[in-house]
Amino acid sequence: MGGGPAGLAAALATGRMNRRAVCLEAGTPRTAHAPCYRNYLGFPEGVSGEELLRLGRAQAERWDAVLVSAAVTAVEVDPGGPPGFVLDTTGGRFRARGVVFATGVKDRQLRCGNLYGETGRGVHYCVVCDGREVRGERVAVVGAGEHAVETIEALRDFTSDLHLLLDGEPVTTCPYIWVDRDFALARGWVQGFPKKLGSIRISRRQPGRNSRNTLRN
Repeated sequence: MGGGPAGLAAALATGRMNRRAVCLEAGTPRTAHAPCYRNYLGFPEGVSGEELLRLGRAQAERWDAVLVSAAVTAVEVDPGGPPGFVLDTTGGRFRARGVVFATGVKDRQLRCGNLYGETGRGVHYCVVCDGREVRGERVAVVGAGEHAVETIEALRDFTSDLHLLLDGEPVTTCPYIWVDRDFALARGWVQGFPKKLGSIRISRRQPGRNSRNTLRN
């Protein structure tokens, strides 16, 4: 279940082990939105998400994997026949001796709408993938809580001009992505929120008391 790099790799490995694999993909994998991966081994000039998926699909099919565009609606133990599972999908019913869950993740979006079209062009979701692209630039992290602080700390390896933007959300519920600060300013996201950060400390209260993290400038 899943047609991204993980699902395709599982289908490839299954085929190489002389087993028949059916790879079910419900929609466009998250990988497809990335304009360029530069940290994949074997692609010294980088590779786009779409190209990576195209190559992965061709490689999986080379070893007899069957790729099906369908969403899985239910998975149950097969009540009859040999041990296995029954998968109901929008493309029909499948029976399998085993099921690999490679459904991936879904990025949380800001209220202004889906920003996947700007991924890698001012909007970023992964410090490991894109941190090097913003060396020395002004960067805003949109989010709150531990994840946002961890992102800020990771970005310190690349730039010291960092801003934490809550986007008007409560500190415990705001999604987190990071954007070029000029990109955010141009869209009016940062009204009243930009604030240059010095060192950030996370302190935890003693057990039995309020355990919410305290964020301090």
